[in-house]
Amino acid sequence: MRVGPFRVADRRSEWYGRSVYLIISRERIEKIEPTSEEAILWVSSGWVDLLAWTNQPFLPATETLEELAIRARRGGFTTVGISGWQGWYEPKSLAEVKELTPELPASFLLFSAWSSPKGDIAALESLYIEGGFGWVLPPEWPVPWQTLRRALPYLRHLGGPVFLLPFWEAIGGEKGVAETSVLSLSGWEGFPPYVETVGIHAVAALWQAYGGKVIIGPITTRAGLKVLGQYGIPAFTGISYLVADASYLLDYDARWKLHPPLRASEDKAALVRALIQSRYMCIASYDYMAPLEEKMREWTSAAVGQSTLAVVAPLLYYALEREYPLEKKELPALLAEILSERPRRLLGLPHPVLDEGHPLELTLFELLQESYVLPYPWEAFSSNLRVVGTIRSLDDLDNLEIKMS
Repeated sequence: MRVGPFRVADRRSEWYGRSVYLIISRERIEKIEPTSEEAILWVSSGWVDLLAWTNQPFLPATETLEELAIRARRGGFTTVGISGWQGWYEPKSLAEVKELTPELPASFLLFSAWSSPKGDIAALESLYIEGGFGWVLPPEWPVPWQTLRRALPYLRHLGGPVFLLPFWEAIGGEKGVAETSVLSLSGWEGFPPYVETVGIHAVAALWQAYGGKVIIGPITTRAGLKVLGQYGIPAFTGISYLVADASYLLDYDARWKLHPPLRASEDKAALVRALIQSRYMCIASYDYMAPLEEKMREWTSAAVGQSTLAVVAPLLYYALEREYPLEKKELPALLAEILSERPRRLLGLPHPVLDEGHPLELTLFELLQESYVLPYPWEAFSSNLRVVGTIRSLDDLDNLEIKMS
């Protein structure tokens, strides 16, 4: 089937920046035909989200994995790393999730918990056998450092990335709040920046002693970025920390109650610069669709987390344009690098150049002349980037606004 025309966003491809038609089969791009026709849509190797959260299988009445996959497709992601908000530390839980994942609109990489809520080491080999791709603890669990010291050598043996939240205690001070000047003037008390840097130093010490594929995140402060530079450990930040800062908390809107919390505007700007300047800095949606009845409460009792998966790319474009302006012609390639090349390299996934033989795992997006307001709850932001969708099968073409022949 012939589809297009598209402009190629992958700067490693010989077709980069050119307008082309793709001849696709059920599994791959069979042929690429250059054209003089103007291409409105850009095409990239499928985007990868490092980490999102789900309540499955413990709260089956909440968002299903199919609904999560649909939001991922809407956001342009063909692959998403996911883990359980309550922790997948028992093989039975991981097996239940695995049964729910075939034939979905996006591929899932399952991240198991290497510890139980009590701090005991989990059944690591059994979790690996059940399909665990990597390892992470839920954000609200305190890190059991002694258990981590025992687990890291074994995790290195089993393989897979180990995501570590850079906090030496999960919840402390005022929940969901950072220590910043704009908030202290209003009487808020919260996490000081050193909570992150202490955690990074602790993780680095264990990593240097035991090795393994350790990835720290989400990083939220410029101090944390500076410490990371000393150790050379791969890291990521969450999309929310690139577009919002602690001033958003002044009206007590629980939509902005996150863990880790939003930081100062200077931290936000530093994160955007780091994402542009370092090929080893990545981004994750860090998406969590908290049950509505738990989120829509007054501040102190509201759940942490945000639904971000469908708006990562528009928000990223918004952040790149405002914090570190580039020529517009550079932005598609930078987006493809940040959302496809970097996470694939970090996770050890294949990243073929967009050329003939490329697997049918593509993301389509458009750069608009006029910006549009993002949907609730992101109506405070506008973007010129619109995600059109993904192509993982010929069936996906029925839902896309493209030419087919």
